[in-house]
Amino acid sequence: MVLIIEIIISHKIIGIFSVGILEQKYRDIESRTVLLLLGSTLAAAFLATGASYFVSTRISGPIRQIVSASEELAKGNLDTRVTSHPVRELGDLADAFNSMAATLKTRDVEQKEFARRKIMESERLAIIGQLAADVAHELNNPLQGIVAYSHLILEKSNGEDATTSSINKIVAQADRCTKIIRGLLDFSRQHKPQKQPSDINAVLEECLSLVETQALFHNIEVVKRLHKALPRIVMDPSQIQQVFMNMIINAAEAMGGSGKLTVRTRFAHSGDLAVAVDFTDTGQGISTENLDRIFDPFFTTKEVGHGTGLGLAISYGIIKEHKGSVSVESELGRGTTFTVRLPVTVAEVVSSS
Repeated sequence: MVLIIEIIISHKIIGIFSVGILEQKYRDIESRTVLLLLGSTLAAAFLATGASYFVSTRISGPIRQIVSASEELAKGNLDTRVTSHPVRELGDLADAFNSMAATLKTRDVEQKEFARRKIMESERLAIIGQLAADVAHELNNPLQGIVAYSHLILEKSNGEDATTSSINKIVAQADRCTKIIRGLLDFSRQHKPQKQPSDINAVLEECLSLVETQALFHNIEVVKRLHKALPRIVMDPSQIQQVFMNMIINAAEAMGGSGKLTVRTRFAHSGDLAVAVDFTDTGQGISTENLDRIFDPFFTTKEVGHGTGLGLAISYGIIKEHKGSVSVESELGRGTTFTVRLPVTVAEVVSSS
């Protein structure tokens, strides 16, 4: 850099004074400064890249491990675990994953054990059922002979002596055995339903007409509330009649031959369209502990000699074969309501309209 000063007197230049400074060293300083800044920038970028790679590796590595372990867990490998991590959040995530996997493992073991017990129980019940059916079949023939001959002896006996009383007991117990064996055979040999479009109200009317003259129903008021616009149901009329008869007679026996029986048909809009039949009695009701067992074979709340405990079990099986359901609501002292639901298809509704 050069600074020039001119000395002018009376508009004449009488001298020139110049001062100069070397520019190079400033350019050198500028170059060094630029290089220093460039180096600092590159170093900072390198350090930032290294730090981000280090951090991402420490974070993404454990996350990838958890993702991989989750995929293994989804495939059914419940022994999969991940290692903990010094970073608190990642360590908590790993511990939560391991806890979840351990819980799933425990539940899987429990479910397998439960399923194994259920399978063994089902197999045992199947064997017992088959054995009971075979025994019932073998006993049926000689028992029929006992029943027939006891009735013949009773017909030939005279008077009310001790022998006649004993024969009466033999006849009564033999008849009871016959009913038990018949129930066993019916329970073990449930036939496939012969389904056809049928009027459920007509089946109910026929059932009620069969029992209305029986002595058990002389003091029972039967109230019919039958929906008149129900579609025809694809069902086996004979089997459904067996179910309805069982429900009606059970209700009469629960009331001790005196009370009110209400039979109602209606649409049941619980999920898919269905027709429901309610049998409501004013009997003594069923205790809570017995409600869960009411459909079990051989379970009965009746007195000894007044029931085999197979009626509701057979009815339950028949309704299940029809893709329906049976439910019960009861309260001690307030009576019981059995509800039979049978599904209705769109085709049935169209065909009956």
